[in-house]
Amino acid sequence: NSLTDITFSNVSAEMDTEYLFLQYNNIQKLADDSLEYFIFLKVLHLEHNKLKTIPKDLLMHCHFISEIYLNDNLLTDLNFLGSIGTINLLFLHNNNFSEIPNATLTEIGNFDYLTMLTMRGNPWNCKCEAISFKQWLLNNSQVVTDIDLIKCNGTTLIKIPDDKLPCVKHNVEKEYVTIVSVVSSA
Repeated sequence: NSLTDITFSNVSAEMDTEYLFLQYNNIQKLADDSLEYFIFLKVLHLEHNKLKTIPKDLLMHCHFISEIYLNDNLLTDLNFLGSIGTINLLFLHNNNFSEIPNATLTEIGNFDYLTMLTMRGNPWNCKCEAISFKQWLLNNSQVVTDIDLIKCNGTTLIKIPDDKLPCVKHNVEKEYVTIVSVVSSA
């Protein structure tokens, strides 16, 4: 296929579709309501497309979603995660993630049903901020199945000592100003 856009304009009622296969296309963008009528959707295949972002409310109506395949896209953020509490499998490898905010990592860690998460093949930030990501990976190693393949500059992130992840330290010299008070007696 070579789909670049998905629109279900002919749909006017809930669909009982459980599996949606849209992988290996050229989809670059999705609308918030693209999956509005797929309330019974369990498995979504969007891998191998050209998606840069996923709309925040894309999965809002998909209350039974358990598997999401987003690998091999161009994704840089995970703003859509708030609406997928039933997720079991989440494939995010081979995208453009350089870092994931701590709040998002906490959110992922709180998914009760998540059993498999892949994150390898992304251009991860190898600076000081990676220390908290590395710790999160270690704490969630039972779920992150490709933990040994997540690399920073070619080295497995969890094997890099924290002191080798460069932190920029701002050395601020304090300037002291002496205020001289002149009291005049008139």
